[in-house]
Amino acid sequence: MYLVEDQHGVEDQHGDLLLIEKYIPIFGNPTLTDTFKVKKLKKSDRMSPELVDMDVIGNDAVVFVGGHESIVIKTDGFPGLQPNSIYYSVEEVEESDEESGEESVEVGGIFHLDDGSIKRYDNETLTIPLYDAV
Repeated sequence: MYLVEDQHGVEDQHGDLLLIEKYIPIFGNPTLTDTFKVKKLKKSDRMSPELVDMDVIGNDAVVFVGGHESIVIKTDGFPGLQPNSIYYSVEEVEESDEESGEESVEVGGIFHLDDGSIKRYDNETLTIPLYDAV
């Protein structure tokens, strides 16, 4: 079971409006991002538009989701970016390892829409504070 922690509206590379929802687990560690859902605002025959679930942003696009702004960019000029992914930042979240007593801080990650996997970054693996940069 998941809880929507945050929502971001963003325009994609085709001019469509997307809603990016960030989810955290209700049980377990509620400080770590667990998954994302992407929905597209679609015109319908009804009086109001509807939100349609999407599992592909594009094989040539990524979404950056930050605390203040979100943006979709094409990956053509950025070969290091992983297409069809959401790059996200979070406020500093401390998580302690009960066995070692060490603390780590999740500052962001990459969510891959293809398979739903997340590569997390912490304060040890990033050289700049991502949550301030985005």
